[in-house]
Amino acid sequence: SKEDWELLALRSSGSTHESRSPSYNYFRDHFNTQKEMQYKGLSSWHLGKINDNVVSTLGLMISKKSSIARYQAVLTNEGERGKGYGSALLWRAANLANQHFGVRDFVIVTDEDHQDALRLYRKLGFEDAGKQILFYSWP
Repeated sequence: SKEDWELLALRSSGSTHESRSPSYNYFRDHFNTQKEMQYKGLSSWHLGKINDNVVSTLGLMISKKSSIARYQAVLTNEGERGKGYGSALLWRAANLANQHFGVRDFVIVTDEDHQDALRLYRKLGFEDAGKQILFYSWP
């Protein structure tokens, strides 16, 4: 829904409905692009909610030419980590991608210093396949 996309932009930028961070516009525009990709069947975005509160989010970029999808922006609220919400959302998104798009292989990227995320991904069956170096600057 429109409200869910707004929640993604707020959450990713560290903003609230009352106070917008300097990066809010960047994330709003980014998620508008992602929304268009989802409408074209190139991605899917998922929210995990408990009592209407978002506790976990993720996106999947889907290759229509192969059976590969890449997880994007996998986030679980700090106070909700370790409760299985992220794992459940990862599995749910994978099952939906498999059923609707025939995705069989999944890629996930995280920073080496995110040890909790690395442990979770390895527990779910992901294997280290290489290192990626990215350079970027904020707008």
